[in-house]
This record gives sequence, structure tokens and C-alpha cells, in this order.
Amino acid sequence: MLPFFSTFISGLGKVTDRWLKEDLADVEVDFLLDGLVVFRTKTPSHQVGKIRFFNNSFILISRDKLIGVDGDKAVQVLLADKDLGEKLSSLGAVKGGSFKLVVSFENRTVSVDHDSSAKLERFISNRTGLKWLGVEGEREFWVMVRSDGSIFFGLRITSLKKKVTEGELKLGLANVLCRLSDPLKSDIFLDPYCGSGAIFLERISSFPYKFACAIDSDVSKINLLTKKVSWTREKVKIRAGNALNLSEIEDESVDKIVTDPPWGHHEKLGDVGTFYKRMIDEFGRVLGPGGVMVVLVAREIGFEGIALTTSKFTLAEKYEILVSGKKASIFKFLRA
Repeated sequence: MLPFFSTFISGLGKVTDRWLKEDLADVEVDFLLDGLVVFRTKTPSHQVGKIRFFNNSFILISRDKLIGVDGDKAVQVLLADKDLGEKLSSLGAVKGGSFKLVVSFENRTVSVDHDSSAKLERFISNRTGLKWLGVEGEREFWVMVRSDGSIFFGLRITSLKKKVTEGELKLGLANVLCRLSDPLKSDIFLDPYCGSGAIFLERISSFPYKFACAIDSDVSKINLLTKKVSWTREKVKIRAGNALNLSEIEDESVDKIVTDPPWGHHEKLGDVGTFYKRMIDEFGRVLGPGGVMVVLVAREIGFEGIALTTSKFTLAEKYEILVSGKKASIFKFLRA
């Protein structure tokens, strides 16, 4: 079994562990940290690299731990590892092509001493047959240092993910939100605050559904999203509209609502409590009994208390995370 380590959104360790075991039948989880999991599986590395709720995945080459370590010290630790050559040689399948070296400290890439990094790059090249090409390298060897002094060295295998624009949800988070709703092929799905469409696109691309609807008040975003889904228009509806007044949607006709409503940081919502209460009432009207509502909101809003003022919803799961450095909460509610 090949060892791997993968990073994920901090605060989601419970569901990450569950989903990993659901997706990889033979997986053995060695340990789970906040935002990182180390595991072994016979699943081919290219398939592991396609797991969408992970941020990044790597073949684990070596790991160590040294209190007070930084990027420079981590590189020195690797260079001092007498078994590193053998570990790199075991990656015979990567021979041919080029690579670059990336060093990160507490989830941010950092620069390290040039002589040390050059020495490690030459060592990697000699053992793997790969050519170092700096930023142009096809493959990425990562030295990842965590705040507790843990050092992980691995070969990145993550399938390429598109860059997101400011304010757009990353693919991994969109996948998590959709998966938390327990997707079924019989679902009538709704994202009433679709924005640029990250959640909506992830649902129709990665999960089964019967019909999917996306709504937003920004006509320009609706027009762009419409162009993106021209390949599947028979099963989707995209339109401009007001999420607080979903008059075109019949009572109890929706199975799943997954959305990222305005947080009030950039939009004028008036009284936040009143805004969210109106939203909850409207969602409760269109969502059928047994339906699921998954919502991502700013943590300071107190959304849980607002949602539970109605007897239509019960709280099933709650996760506290960071989105672009801002405190946020994910709520999963069940419709009574």
C-alpha cells in the first residue's frame, strides 16, 4: 500500500475521515490532524489526486518532527536523512520530465536558503531522473512544515484545479457543501444565491440529480453561468431572481438547498436578523419534508439561533471553518 498525505479545510476532520473511508474501500488512516490526513491505500495515485474534498494530495516520501523548525531547517532535516535517496528512488514511475521544489510553512509558501534548496533539488534530480526547471517544472515536490514542527515531504499528485476569482468559493469547499446535503439522483436541487456558480457547477458536475436550479440577483453573473452550462440545459434552470421571494417555485417542491448567502460584509442587508429570518422562511416554504438545507455563513451572524426560531428545521451538523481567513460556519439543517 502506498502512503499519502492530503490537506483539507481545517475544522472538517470528522467528515473527511468518513468520506475517505467511503471512497477508498481499502484505506488505512494512519493519523488525522486538523487540516491534514496521512493514509495508505492501493488505489492508484492519479485517482487519489482526483478526490475533490481535498485541497492537495501528495505521495508521502518522508515525515519528521522537530520543535521550532522553519522552512530552512526542514530542508536541512531532509538533507540529513540517510534514507532519503532510497525513498526517492522508490518513485521510479515519475522518471522523465521536470520538477520544481515548493516549501511551505503554516500553509504559506516561503523562500529558503538558496544553497540548501539547490542541494536538495540536485539530490532529487539525481535520484528520480527528473530535471529541475524552477517555476516551469511539471511536477512538484513539497516540503510542508506545520506549526507543531511536523515536516512532510511529498510529490504532489492533485489534479489541476481552476483558479478562482475574488469572492468565489474554491472547488474543495463547494464539493464539501454539496456532499453534506446527501446528494441523490432523484434530487430537485436549488442554489438561490448562486453567484458565479461554484456550488451549482460542482453539484451538476460531480453528483447525481434530477433537476437543478440556480438563482441570483446579479444578472451579469446569471448570464455568465448560463453560458457555462449550455451542455446540460435540459436538466437545469438558471435565472435572475430574489431568494427572499421565490414565487416561481412551488411549496415543498425542492429536495436540497445548498447555498452561500450574503454575509453582510460587502452587501447592504439592513437588519441582518430580519434578512436571514425572511430567507429561512422562504427556504422552509419551498423545501419539502425530509429535505436538506446546507448553508455557509459568517460565524458572527448567529445563524443557528435564527434558523431554529421556526419549527420547520432541526440542526443535523455544524462545522466551524475559515474562508479566506474569515471565520465561517457550515450548517446542515433537516426539514421537518
